[in-house]
Amino acid sequence: MQQGPESLFYNGFSSFSKSCRDRGRFLIKATRVNGVFSDDPLSNPDAKHFEKISYDEFISMGLKVMDTTSIVMCRDNNLPVRVYDMAIKGALLDIVQGKNVGTLIG
Repeated sequence: MQQGPESLFYNGFSSFSKSCRDRGRFLIKATRVNGVFSDDPLSNPDAKHFEKISYDEFISMGLKVMDTTSIVMCRDNNLPVRVYDMAIKGALLDIVQGKNVGTLIG
């Protein structure tokens, strides 16, 4: 099975596995919205944006930006997750440079 963003079967677990294998400092999750919200901001303009949220808060709130298994594995391996909007020009570079973009889960 092909692994990568072009694959239908690419998921958070694949990213988690690669990050652990490569001894990553954090996992970067690109989405269509700029971070984690209390609800889908594309359908609910009143959804609350989280600048930072703990793994356990993410799980208990049932948020859907990543699957629960991946979040638990990141938590258990102390691997923070940065969620950001891939359409924002320069956002990935900002993240790598340590700037606060999107949401930090950890």
